[in-house]
Amino acid sequence: FLAGRAELVEGHKDQALAALQPAALVAPDDGAIRRLLAECGSDPDAAIAADLMPPVDLVSNDRTPISSITLGHLFLRQGLPVHASSQLRPIWKAQPGRMDVGLALAESVWRLGNNDEAESICRALRQVSPHCLKANLILSQLLCASGRSEEATPLCDAATAVDPENLVARDLYAWLAIRSGSQLPSLPY
Repeated sequence: FLAGRAELVEGHKDQALAALQPAALVAPDDGAIRRLLAECGSDPDAAIAADLMPPVDLVSNDRTPISSITLGHLFLRQGLPVHASSQLRPIWKAQPGRMDVGLALAESVWRLGNNDEAESICRALRQVSPHCLKANLILSQLLCASGRSEEATPLCDAATAVDPENLVARDLYAWLAIRSGSQLPSLPY
């Protein structure tokens, strides 16, 4: 991400694109990465960026309509996984290439305890991007909770490789640590 941003500041759009595309595979729900990709000229990433972080006009009283995808992401951020999953599930079925939608759906159904669905979505995301951070973290937790810790180890290693300080894991697992710390995979905190 930082290398891509630096290349973009220097006006090297092709190099920025080359640096940012792998970052988007690791964090498909990161609006900042998608905005930079949009600045490089990627129209699909511009659409995703708008869904992840819609522009807000604080000056006028005009209410900008938001997409169903944006609404699903907002529900998830507000801790409303039932609403998020009901909003995102039909979109994921219609657009299985939208990794940000799949990841948000996986997280929402995981938080609801729909483990089979969460595992299925995470595995589908990992088919496209084996280093997708949240997919690896959610799947590793599901595997650990079901007694398959040995299967979770490579996923934890992949997560730690892209997030060595485990910042995303801490945030993602915070609600679980309160509920049941024994269900957490072994990550070096």
